[in-house]
Amino acid sequence: AELSEEANTSTAEPSIVALKTEKSSPAREEKLADVTITEDDTAVESDEPILGLDGKPLKPPPPTLPFTLDRPEYYTVPGTEELVNLIRDESLVVKDLVVGRTGYGEVKFLGEVDLW
Repeated sequence: AELSEEANTSTAEPSIVALKTEKSSPAREEKLADVTITEDDTAVESDEPILGLDGKPLKPPPPTLPFTLDRPEYYTVPGTEELVNLIRDESLVVKDLVVGRTGYGEVKFLGEVDLW
């Protein structure tokens, strides 16, 4: 929308008087790493590896747990470092998981539990 220059500028804010919108252009693409970003906010993944400054493919980041222990007195058995090693393709199956809080108690989940 355009406002004419003849608008009464004494009562309107300057940013409103100068308001102009651009007509949308055809989808513009920018190549960033391994994802193509388009103007309509869609992303397309690429099979090409992301290269580091040395020209070698970057390693994927290490897996992270799908939960956090907010306080140091919370714990799990097996421990969080061991749980990270159990992650397999967005699955984290643990047998007889224990979740506890020092000074309060713990809960043991019998059998297999998928934490993902």
